Amino acid sequence: MSMGMLRGLRRVVDGAIVLLYGFMCLAILAQVAGRYLFNFSTGSLVEAATFAQVWMVMLAAGVAMRLAMHNSMDLLAQKLSRPLYRLAVAVSAAASLWFLGVTVVGGWPLLEIGRYQTSPALEVPMLLAYVAIPVGCLYFALEILLVGVRHWRLGKPEAPSLDTLEAKP
Repeated sequence: MSMGMLRGLRRVVDGAIVLLYGFMCLAILAQVAGRYLFNFSTGSLVEAATFAQVWMVMLAAGVAMRLAMHNSMDLLAQKLSRPLYRLAVAVSAAASLWFLGVTVVGGWPLLEIGRYQTSPALEVPMLLAYVAIPVGCLYFALEILLVGVRHWRLGKPEAPSLDTLEAKP
C-alpha cells in the first residue's frame, strides 16, 4: 500500500469517525428534546445513534492503535535485548492479528443473519450495523501491522518521558 493510499484511507476513517460522532450527538439531543420538550419518543433516533456508535468504536480502535493510545506496559520491553524485543513485537502482533481474524471469521455468520434480520425501530437490515465488525477489524489489523513493522525496525521501544505523554500521529 502506497503512502498516499494510506494517508487517504486514514483521512476517510478519521472523517467518518467525526461525522459519526456528530450524528450520534445530534440524534441523542433530538431524542431527548423530543421526549422531554414535545412529549413523544423517537426510538428510531436512539437506534440510529447506536448504529453510529458501533461504527465509530470499531473504526476508532484502529485510530487508537495508530496514535499509540491503547494501554501498553512497555517497562519490561525497554529492558529486553534487540532480538528479544523483536520477538515480543512479532508475538504481540501475531496474537492481535489472530484475535482479529477469529473475530472476523466468527462474525461472518452474523453478517449472513443480518441480511435478513431488520432493526426494530428503523426497520433496516441489521447488516448495516454488523458489517462494522469486519470493516473495523480489518482496519485495526492494518494499523497493527504498520505499528508492528515500525517497532520491529526501531528494535527497541521508545521510552516516553512523563512530560511528553501525548498521542503521536
